[in-house]
Amino acid sequence: MKKLVTIFLLFMALLANGQNCLEFSSTAIDFQEISRSYISQNHIAKVIEREYLKPNIDEFHMMNVYEYNDSGYVEKIIASDPKLGDNIPIESNFVSKTLFTYELIDSFLYQKELIVRRFNQYGKLNKPDTLPATIKAVHNVFKLNQFKQSGSVSKEYVFDSEGRLESIKSFGNYSNIISLNYDKNYLKQVEYKFTGKDKAAFPNFTVKFKYNVNNLLSESQLNSEDERQNWLFKYLYDPNGRMAKQEIWNKNELFSIHTFEYIYW
Repeated sequence: MKKLVTIFLLFMALLANGQNCLEFSSTAIDFQEISRSYISQNHIAKVIEREYLKPNIDEFHMMNVYEYNDSGYVEKIIASDPKLGDNIPIESNFVSKTLFTYELIDSFLYQKELIVRRFNQYGKLNKPDTLPATIKAVHNVFKLNQFKQSGSVSKEYVFDSEGRLESIKSFGNYSNIISLNYDKNYLKQVEYKFTGKDKAAFPNFTVKFKYNVNNLLSESQLNSEDERQNWLFKYLYDPNGRMAKQEIWNKNELFSIHTFEYIYW
């Protein structure tokens, strides 16, 4: 069974629609994530992310180490203790550790996470605390049109003639519609509209994308309908086309910087 799942994961990594080393994500905070196909094809074993916050934008704040399987799916994230400084966190010294497993159910890939904490809001724990396992995400790897839960349709997906995702419609109390628009082969805009009974609590927003002369994503701009949210994400690359740095801006002020280091198999 494990071997079969590995084969499925490898096949599904090849289906990922990454434009470069980033691809669209409907769950990530900046709506971009490192492409699974990019991770797999470039034999990346780990990505080390370092975060720097204002006002000390040049002073190291925190580190996350992402570990991937050979299919490009993340298997572990280890977050550092800020007191360690710029030292790579290890199994015996971390703030939190997230372990991911994958299960194919009804042609959808379920990503499950298990979080182990060494710190909480009150400080360091006497012994690591394991939180209940949860489902982090569900990947529509075979580009099906419907996702069902308990016999009812939970999401509907629409793809164009080229197999690109055009929309995701979610049902339930927090229902929404995500619409994706393209210019040639590049994602140009994503619109989020909330339609559930609690929609007043969630402002609609739009994310627009820009690309550099090498056709690599250079900016994603998020603006909410009520103008409360105004975020700009800038992406910078090394000569090999790998994302080396991300800048996060809020209302024309630099909020944080993230740098990325790659370790290969």
